[in-house]
Amino acid sequence: PTPWQIVYNLTMSHSVSTARRPRELSVQQQLRQQILTGQLPAGAHLSEPQLAKKLGVSRTPIREALNALAAAGLVKLVPHRGAFVTQAAASTPATLQLYAGMLGLAARLATPVLVQAPARLTLLSDQVDALQTVTPSGLGAAQTACHETLIDSTDNPAFLSLWQLLLRQLPPQPLPGATSISARDEVARGYLVLLTAIKRDKPDMAEKTLREIVGKQLLSDG
Repeated sequence: PTPWQIVYNLTMSHSVSTARRPRELSVQQQLRQQILTGQLPAGAHLSEPQLAKKLGVSRTPIREALNALAAAGLVKLVPHRGAFVTQAAASTPATLQLYAGMLGLAARLATPVLVQAPARLTLLSDQVDALQTVTPSGLGAAQTACHETLIDSTDNPAFLSLWQLLLRQLPPQPLPGATSISARDEVARGYLVLLTAIKRDKPDMAEKTLREIVGKQLLSDG
């Protein structure tokens, strides 16, 4: 599929799946989804009292969620004024889905290179193994390490140029950490499938696996 088909497919599938389970989501998850889907637009003031009333929680989890979202670059905390959705977050609904598609393409391009480069493949294998034991909050950073190995292994200047352009449109840490051990384990299992696909020199499977892992994670947030 083209990048825009990837954007459409992922956006539609995850908007349906996430719409069915708002009560199961944590405060941080709910706010992150509303930002990423544009329900909370760039510049929107995130009032702690109003959010607490709307979500039926105290202000403490709201404050903790806003701090976490600020660390992810989606919210800006302004002293004496409060929290606001950042301008960077405004472009993320489609851009983050394109990010998932580009990572899938990186896996496809890197597969034939990695099967001929034992040292790189060993590095990726070690990084995938690390996902099994990383703390849930550190999952996003650990995934990024895997992705960097894949991207470096594409050996494709055109792809690398496009990747750098895309990174400029993303929050500092596009992927969130997991909210539980079970959520981390689910993601980690997906990367084991990815690694198996690469070792078996199956670029189609590698692309599909990574695109689905990241696409699901971006809107489910753990």
